[in-house]
Amino acid sequence: EKPGDKRRFKFHLTVANESGRAFKGTLRAAYGRYEGEFPYSGPCPTYATSDQPLSLAPGDSTVEVIREETPRFDTCRATFLVLGRGDKPLDAVEQDFHTVTVEIRDRRDFYLNNERFLVKGQGSWGEDAATRLQLRAKGGNCFRGHRTAPSRRVPGLLSEAANIDDRYKDGLLTSAGSALLASCEKCTFWDPKDTSNITKAVRGHIRRLAQCPGVLQWEATNELFGDPDEARVAILDAFHKLDPYHRPVIATKSSGEWEAVARDGRVDGVDVVGCQYLLSHEAVDSIVAAVTEQPIMSTEVNWNDGTLYNERKMYQAWLEKGLCGSLLFDYSGNGLTQPVTSAPPEDNPRDWWLAGESVRALYQDIAALGGVVADLVA
Repeated sequence: EKPGDKRRFKFHLTVANESGRAFKGTLRAAYGRYEGEFPYSGPCPTYATSDQPLSLAPGDSTVEVIREETPRFDTCRATFLVLGRGDKPLDAVEQDFHTVTVEIRDRRDFYLNNERFLVKGQGSWGEDAATRLQLRAKGGNCFRGHRTAPSRRVPGLLSEAANIDDRYKDGLLTSAGSALLASCEKCTFWDPKDTSNITKAVRGHIRRLAQCPGVLQWEATNELFGDPDEARVAILDAFHKLDPYHRPVIATKSSGEWEAVARDGRVDGVDVVGCQYLLSHEAVDSIVAAVTEQPIMSTEVNWNDGTLYNERKMYQAWLEKGLCGSLLFDYSGNGLTQPVTSAPPEDNPRDWWLAGESVRALYQDIAALGGVVADLVA
């Protein structure tokens, strides 16, 4: 709650009093910051404590603890202790949390920890350190999607969070966290009489990934051509209800399809409108005229497409029209699978797959043209 300089957390504790009589004591909250290389790892020294009176009738009671935090790139742990006579601890419970905050302001703009943020994503997986270094050298700041990696907490098992946290450690975020639904057909997932399957799917997504501080936004659907607006609305409502950090939800289609369903400057069932291959000035003008009340993001554009940095300069057109960033895909391959040099190599038409001067300038110019940009990789 409370976007802006402070983020307000509300912790709800269920406390059981089995003594058969009223109890009076103290509830102490101790807040620590993890110091490990990865989120929620390493020592976690306490940096703040707070006490509040605790009065419990016999049976179960719900107690609310409110904490305001400045948004920052830290992962934290809250430890709640029930103190009895003489401040003797009787019981304790812990909860991990993070303070990273992503907001939509002025209808169009992304703000990350209170600073404007332009998404400069890549569609590759980025599982190894070399590809992450290559993206940072180009000036990118996030990946779209993820897959599993060996778990650090449970050796021998795989974890989606481990892949995301690896990127976060290297100063890179994850846009979307993979689509909940992806198809080029009508959505068979939707039942207007019973949306419990949608709630169940979103709850599973949240359970696995909500505590990852590197997730920038959720991707609800990808190219679900023919899905009813009500299906997207149900998915959006579930994310808004279940995600404790209230991150925005993006869905992707081609620009012409969004115009067909936009009403009063908005598309129902989505926070961020993602447009596939937004590579003409006419397409940009069309979508920004139809969607005036939500952020728009260019999605699924190959990093080496000539229209991005030739005389058409489509990435500059995106910025001039108020797009909040782009997810530059890598369907043509090898954009990050190459040596990382301090100075980019010269453009060479025979080596079209090599990230040369123009490609490096593309990502880096996006930051320069964007005005005040909170670039995590800087």
